[in-house]
Amino acid sequence: MAVERIDKATVKEAVCRFCGITDEQHSQVVYNTGLKWLKWRFGGVPEYCRRWEDSSVFWQWWKRQWDMRDELLCNKYGIHQDTGRVTKAHIRAFREIYDELHGIQAMKIYPAQPTARKINEECKNNHK
Repeated sequence: MAVERIDKATVKEAVCRFCGITDEQHSQVVYNTGLKWLKWRFGGVPEYCRRWEDSSVFWQWWKRQWDMRDELLCNKYGIHQDTGRVTKAHIRAFREIYDELHGIQAMKIYPAQPTARKINEECKNNHK
C-alpha cells in the first residue's frame, strides 16, 4: 500500500480540526514539546538546551519530524478527507492518539549525524 503525499497545509488544517485547536495553538504545542525533548536529550543541562533551542537547524529538523507524524496520522485515519462534523467525542479520541504519537516518550528520536553536526556547528558559531 502506497503512502499518499499530502500537502502540509491540508495536514495541518486536518490535525487542528480533529484536535480542536487553532493553528497558533498547534505551533505552540510543537515548540513546547521541542523544549521538553531538549530537556530529555540533554538531561536538563541548561547550557546545551539553550544552544540547541537557538538553532534554526534544530527547529527545522524537529518540525520535519513532527510534520511526518502528522502526515502519518492523516494517512492512517483519513482525517484530511473527512469533511463531516467533528464532535467532542471525535476530538477526545483523536487527541489521545495524537498526544501519544507526539508525546515525549514517542519522540525519543535523534537527528542523523550530519544534521547533528550542522546543529552543533551552528551552535558554535552562535555562541562565540
